[in-house]
Amino acid sequence: MKNLLVLVLLIVCAGWSPLSANTSVKEGLKGTWNYNVPTAPYDYSNGKIIFCEENGKDIVKVEFSDGTQLTARNVKIEKNNFSFEVQVESELVKVSGRADGDSMTGKASSSQGLMDLTAQKENQKNK
Repeated sequence: MKNLLVLVLLIVCAGWSPLSANTSVKEGLKGTWNYNVPTAPYDYSNGKIIFCEENGKDIVKVEFSDGTQLTARNVKIEKNNFSFEVQVESELVKVSGRADGDSMTGKASSSQGLMDLTAQKENQKNK
């Protein structure tokens, strides 16, 4: 009986491995988000943030309204919190935030200051 209990505990612990939990985009973030940063320069004030996974690595892409797409660097995701950086022209922009259901709030920081960011998750069923 004791050996059976030890075996069950090993199986349960293997399923809760913290390594596997931290290696992919969290389900709450995964997908495409339509963002809005009202105080950003017009060309960059709205677009999409795309959270995905490629080769087991979390990837974030930012797509502006003109179709230009940038891949973020220094991506950090923990549960529904995130941060990343993108180089927009010669400007480094640091973005951080949190998703709550289908809504996201955050901040974008550049030499122009700290700007509020909001986003809504796209409904993937209509795509």
